[in-house]
Amino acid sequence: MTPTFCASCDNVEPTSRKRQPTQWLCLRHKRLEGMGFVNPDYWTHEEPFARCRDVNYGLCPLFTPLRENKNDQD
Repeated sequence: MTPTFCASCDNVEPTSRKRQPTQWLCLRHKRLEGMGFVNPDYWTHEEPFARCRDVNYGLCPLFTPLRENKNDQD
């Protein structure tokens, strides 16, 4: 099996790609606003998407190959 790398995935939030790879965000893993989901009494202000490093363990079922030029139409 070939591992899935976020660097080759079209689901990385474009502005987060300008950061360190550990800070990249995945567009396919949206967070619900405010809830930490560990403790219902704890609310946090987090980024709107989960970090790629926390959701891709090498075989991401939501992996979408990176398009060479996003301006090209299919």
